[in-house]
Amino acid sequence: DERSKLQEEMRAARDAVRELRGEFKKKEDEYYNREREIRKQQKEEYEKRRAEQAEERKQRDEERRRRQLENAPEPLYKEIMACEQLIAYIGKVDPRPSAAASEKAAAAEPA
Repeated sequence: DERSKLQEEMRAARDAVRELRGEFKKKEDEYYNREREIRKQQKEEYEKRRAEQAEERKQRDEERRRRQLENAPEPLYKEIMACEQLIAYIGKVDPRPSAAASEKAAAAEPA
């Protein structure tokens, strides 16, 4: 009689533990489902921000390239300037009269 009574109490205690574990499991599942949902939303927001930033970066890069092309010197600009400077220098130090000076002298002489 006492033994069956104790077995009944043990069974009731085990049932109570199972019930508590079941409730805990439900709440834990709800918690993890909420966490999963929050992480999913955060990931979506992050991906959206990242896509927007990539688009903005792309537009800035295109604008920068366009400005560089507009402001770029003409091709061979350095070489042309070097040649012009060399011509001017040689014109100053060349002992021979330049063609322009010869033309001026010929035009100044009365014919």
